[in-house]
Amino acid sequence: MSVSRRIQWSIGLAVAGLVATVGAGVAAFVLAGARDAQTRALTEALVHARAAVTAELGHLSVSAGAFAGIDAAGLPALGPAQLAAAGIDALVVADPDGRPVVTTGSQDGHIGPVAPADVWDRARIELALRPGGQGPRTGLLVAGDAVFLVAAHPMPSEADAAGRASTLLLARRADGAHADRLRAVVGSSIGLHPLLGLAEFPDVQRGLPALMAGQPVAVVPTDDGRVAASTLFTDVGGRPAVVLRLVADATHRAFALETVAAVALGLLVLGLLFLGIVHWLARRLTSSLDALADSELARSFVEQTSEGIVLVDRTRGTIVRTNEAAQRMFGGLTPAEAAQWLGPLTSAPVDGGRAMAREVSLARPDGRNLDIEVAVHPLSNGHQRIVCAVLRDVSERKQVEQRIRHQAYHDGLTQLPNRALFNDRLGVSLAQARRARENVGVLLLDLDHFKTINDTMGHDLGDELLVQASDRIRRCVRDGDTIARLGGDEFVVLLPRLENPTQAGTVAERILNALRAPFGLGGREVHISSSIGVAVHPQDGDDASTLFRNADLAMYHAKQQGRNAWMLHDASMNEQAADLLELKTELLYALRNDELFLELQPQIAGATGELCGFEALVRWRSPKRGIVPPGRFIPVAEETGLILAVGEWVLRAACKQVRDWLDAGLPAVRIAVNFSARQFLERDLVERVERALNETGCPPELIEVEVTESIAMKHADRSVAALQAFRRMGMAVALDDFGTGYSSLAYLRQFPLDRLKMDRAFIKEMTAGDNSRTMVDSIISLSHSLGLEVCAEGVETPEQIAILRTLGCDLLQGFGLARPMPAHDATAIVRAEHPPRWASHFETLLPQESLSRLARVFTNVH
Repeated sequence: MSVSRRIQWSIGLAVAGLVATVGAGVAAFVLAGARDAQTRALTEALVHARAAVTAELGHLSVSAGAFAGIDAAGLPALGPAQLAAAGIDALVVADPDGRPVVTTGSQDGHIGPVAPADVWDRARIELALRPGGQGPRTGLLVAGDAVFLVAAHPMPSEADAAGRASTLLLARRADGAHADRLRAVVGSSIGLHPLLGLAEFPDVQRGLPALMAGQPVAVVPTDDGRVAASTLFTDVGGRPAVVLRLVADATHRAFALETVAAVALGLLVLGLLFLGIVHWLARRLTSSLDALADSELARSFVEQTSEGIVLVDRTRGTIVRTNEAAQRMFGGLTPAEAAQWLGPLTSAPVDGGRAMAREVSLARPDGRNLDIEVAVHPLSNGHQRIVCAVLRDVSERKQVEQRIRHQAYHDGLTQLPNRALFNDRLGVSLAQARRARENVGVLLLDLDHFKTINDTMGHDLGDELLVQASDRIRRCVRDGDTIARLGGDEFVVLLPRLENPTQAGTVAERILNALRAPFGLGGREVHISSSIGVAVHPQDGDDASTLFRNADLAMYHAKQQGRNAWMLHDASMNEQAADLLELKTELLYALRNDELFLELQPQIAGATGELCGFEALVRWRSPKRGIVPPGRFIPVAEETGLILAVGEWVLRAACKQVRDWLDAGLPAVRIAVNFSARQFLERDLVERVERALNETGCPPELIEVEVTESIAMKHADRSVAALQAFRRMGMAVALDDFGTGYSSLAYLRQFPLDRLKMDRAFIKEMTAGDNSRTMVDSIISLSHSLGLEVCAEGVETPEQIAILRTLGCDLLQGFGLARPMPAHDATAIVRAEHPPRWASHFETLLPQESLSRLARVFTNVH
């Protein structure tokens, strides 16, 4: 080989080596540059995505602050559709101790009691849902394989007695729609993933050591030939817990290969000169691609975001640019009109370059008014001449909040304020009254016998009656007064700023008169009345609870006085209420301690004066009160339900007394036992009576069942069935208080009766005139024609005895013959140890031939 060839080869080899070396260097440089460019693009995309997540947390915090102002009693009415409209997946209210008291949201939300226990505990610990938690908190929360955006806010309105506030928790799951929003921001597949659930992402595991060492972004090739960029989020507890992962195609490799091929071809053709040019062009091309990518990303974000974005020239007061969302919000406003509306918001100085936000109303040409949240952001252009106004339509959220607030403080049927709102207004009125030394009236009322309307006409018409009644009450008060429905048929009226307490009574009388007028329900006229209790500050109480309690006491007394009346509270009512409560307790102990006893009142044959039986009357010997009259404790027993136990005790005591007489060898004497209305409502009444007879060994024919006329007529079907069962057992049945206005001949024929007991009112008036005597005569004749005996109650004078004997009355009972007596005195009469006190009446009235027979009755027949 010649020297020139060798030189040529040497030069060629040198050039080739130089070209190869330079080519390899250029290839490596280009590849590194492309990788750096894509890394920067991915890093900036992650920055945008992180900013989007932060913005969502900010919106969620604003929502939490808005909802925290709502009373917790109204939050359960918020449904999934309303939560979705506010961008919320789940809502929880936790008390100061961290226990959830209000929860709403789907089970897919994985927040609240429907989630696994560790999820709720994690939320409670991390978001300060425990005693001492202060201030609003936001952040990310890992719950199993899911990531949540959460915000917590204290609820001062729900503070406990120690002043500790409850906490409101809002949650939004970071998947589904949330991932779509992030994808719209960066234009690539992106998502938030729990740090402990990254087994399916080897690329993130490879880059995780760098992230844990403090590197903000890790860019690692994926197993499928793409590139993954990831950054690390801390959770609400400040621990690394969430990875934001973005995946893109490996464009830097393809770009590098193309560039290396071009450089190699250029080197072969143009040498080192072309290599330099290609290198310069590659740098320019990379910069252009980066700038183009940034421009396209910004344009896509502005156009696709749901918030309206407006660029405003502060100096000229004109709009530079708007996106489609802002144009939809303006709804036909011209740019000049929109700029005029935005002017006061964007012209104010921006504090320290930070965004300024406020809520304003926008009146559109189509007549709609929108609530817009406007945030003004300064742009870094040196002079702050151009500002960016971000508009968010919060009208629907405002409407939801308004509906929730209304539902929380108003009755759903009558739309009147409820108890919570009434208590708030009462507290304000009392505070004003203390300063101005004014009177405040509280009227508590309910509709008399409203349950009868519901039972007979149905609950729909009952609700209609409540609505009509509330309208009438509204017309009886002033504009500044408050009417509230407490529940059922109970209403309360607040009368602030009264000049004197008598004005409260005037309003009460006006309401009574308004409610007395007939109501039209279902094509029928219905008449009702009301009972009203009145309490006035300061004479009846200085605080809300005392006034309310005293008004309730006054209403109770109005009902005791016969209803359809109003009553002003006085101090004696408190004493009576305390005494009544004590009496209820003592009556319960009286049953347990065997303090009840029987007194027996004889029933005398009208024709012969013979003893025919006794009526059992219950008495109470209290260690504290002495002998308590039946009129005092029987109503209390009926009110508390103890009348069942009292009635069963009387029945057993009467059966035992009959058995004792029989065991002593005395004649068989019948005892009548009164049954209460409450006993007839018991389905096992017949079984109870049969059990008492069997356990005491008392013959059924020696027990007479007495039921009042009003009880029998009110529960006719049930009464007939029970009385027929008693008759089958061999017991006698008497209808007590006959003639009080309920019975009819049809009922007398329907009921299985043995005798009627005429009400004492007939006997008392019998000597006043011929009409009363004629009525008694008619009752006796009618009863005899139906095969019934007649017993006259309340016989007190010899004249009454004579008339009743003349009219043929079968049995006589009353103080004029014998008062109720203890069992031992009744036993003496049964033994006929001495003539009874009523014998003298019959000695003067009976014919002489009957006296010997009367003597035999009251001698010891055994």
